[in-house]
Amino acid sequence: MTGAFESLKHDIMEVYNSRTILRSLVAKNLYGKYRNSVLGFAWNFITPLILMLMYYVIFTEIRTSTSIENRWVFISTAIFLFHFLTRCIVGGTNAFTGNAGMIKKMYLPKEILVLANAISAMIVCIIGYFIVLVTLVITGYPIDIVCLLTLVPLLILAFIFGVGCIFLLSSLTVYVRDIQYALGSMGIALFVLTPMRYMASDATGILLEVIWLNPLTYYIEWVHDILYWAEMPGTIYIMMCPLLSVSMLLVGYLVFQKLKRGFVKRL
Repeated sequence: MTGAFESLKHDIMEVYNSRTILRSLVAKNLYGKYRNSVLGFAWNFITPLILMLMYYVIFTEIRTSTSIENRWVFISTAIFLFHFLTRCIVGGTNAFTGNAGMIKKMYLPKEILVLANAISAMIVCIIGYFIVLVTLVITGYPIDIVCLLTLVPLLILAFIFGVGCIFLLSSLTVYVRDIQYALGSMGIALFVLTPMRYMASDATGILLEVIWLNPLTYYIEWVHDILYWAEMPGTIYIMMCPLLSVSMLLVGYLVFQKLKRGFVKRL
């Protein structure tokens, strides 16, 4: 037990000492894909705004057959957290394989590659929720400030879960590249099986069983409770989200520790 604690302490210190590299990697993720564009980083604000406007027009100005009132709010309040989680699950698989050259040519704590992916994705998620909240205020949608405060622990728990997913899946992908391609298809399944466009209570049959086996459901329902329904999150979500987050982080980190010694050889 003492040895494991010392190893964790050593890893944390290595990450801290390499914080400059971590900042550079986060900046690369946030700015890199917009490097040759005129607006650059501003696209991280513009894209969520376009999504919000699209949902508003489709589900307010265009008649749609749905039992969900203000469906644009229902979807908008969940979409950015969903994108963060799926980006960690699907996109996070290449945290190591996508940086093979860096891992081979220089020494750096491999943990920062995981953290860089998760931090940059969470920054985009937070920007999205900033746009959501501004839009809700402008449109006069009711907001409960006390409930809104629970968005902070929710995002922290989602971040922990996402880090655990990246640790686990990116480590396994170094050894089995098919995982990356399999998870690409899984992203479509998660889009269908996560109650983001429909209410969980409306699901029936096998879908009702499957959506509650999907860990993303608990995070999405929490955010629906506090932003769409303007009420405190259900007890089941308050219990399950910390359990899922801590469990995923522990499993992911232990698998990473077990496999990381063979990364250079496999990459």
